[in-house]
Amino acid sequence: MAIIANILLFIASICIVGLNTGALSKPSPTGDAGVGYVWTLLMINIVFCIAMIIVAIITNSKGGYNWVPGSGTSRTVLVIAGVLSALIISIIGSLFRNEMGETPLIVKMLISIAPWIIPIILIIGHFILVNTGIRDSIPEGVYKWPLSIIGGLSILSSVLMIGAFIFQSNIQYAANVDKIVQDDVDNQQRLKDDIDSCDISTGMVFILVLTNAYQQADVRERAIAKVKTHPDYQGELIHILQTGYASEAFQFLASNDVDDKKRFPEAVIVGITKQTEAFRETIKSTYSASDYYPELFQSESECVVKTADKFKGLGVDFKPAITDLRKAINGRPDIKRPELISEQILDKWLKNN
Repeated sequence: MAIIANILLFIASICIVGLNTGALSKPSPTGDAGVGYVWTLLMINIVFCIAMIIVAIITNSKGGYNWVPGSGTSRTVLVIAGVLSALIISIIGSLFRNEMGETPLIVKMLISIAPWIIPIILIIGHFILVNTGIRDSIPEGVYKWPLSIIGGLSILSSVLMIGAFIFQSNIQYAANVDKIVQDDVDNQQRLKDDIDSCDISTGMVFILVLTNAYQQADVRERAIAKVKTHPDYQGELIHILQTGYASEAFQFLASNDVDDKKRFPEAVIVGITKQTEAFRETIKSTYSASDYYPELFQSESECVVKTADKFKGLGVDFKPAITDLRKAINGRPDIKRPELISEQILDKWLKNN
């Protein structure tokens, strides 16, 4: 076993010589060369770590760690923590020595020298430990203190790095939450400003989308109040249903009541027809399955059926118009596509009516 360990230590030494005299002694390149540089460092470090882990296992089997405090499981855990921490710090030092950011000072100091000092101490220390004759012929302090110091500082650095990472992650998370909240506040204020600045006599159609049930209550209530400042908002809604903006009118009608429902049934039929024309135009412009997504027409279809339900029983049958709307979605049977949520919505309504 000692022979195997010595061979692995020789391989580890070659890796470290390669790092110190080659990759680590040169400035980090950029571009494609930088990618090759990082892969070179990574592969050398992987070989070094595998070799040292096997050596540590052999050392433990030969009683080389008997000087480590504790016994049994506690000693094994301490040895594993020390060796792995030292290897991790060494790898981080070689890969990220110029990118430490706000890492604690003690970690920066150790990492800056880690690619040189840690591997040399590990190799020399384990060479002594694995070769019983050499280990027994020299004072224990020769290998004990260098390995203890490196192991202890590496464990400390690992703990500090983990703590710094958690701390920075919490700060970033809090900042992201604050930004999301502020963005939402800013967006809501922008919507309110749009509502307040709307010329209701000519631009009512542009704030109808803000009256649906999915808007925040204060924005929605503000938009509804603004709509109803129009001298004849119902007449304007009926007019909009007869234009290419019928979907905007349905946004309002699906979520809000009107003062005189009897004025609307015929206009709703016209609006559904206009929505059908819009569906057909959209389908006509599709050329492949990638043009379809499950939510296509979902909002429009929901608003249409909710509006139809609001005006049922007023002498108008909405089923033929909604049937045409459903057929419009199948305007390109030659294209294989995912099932649309809008199809399910319309099919369910037609089945129940």
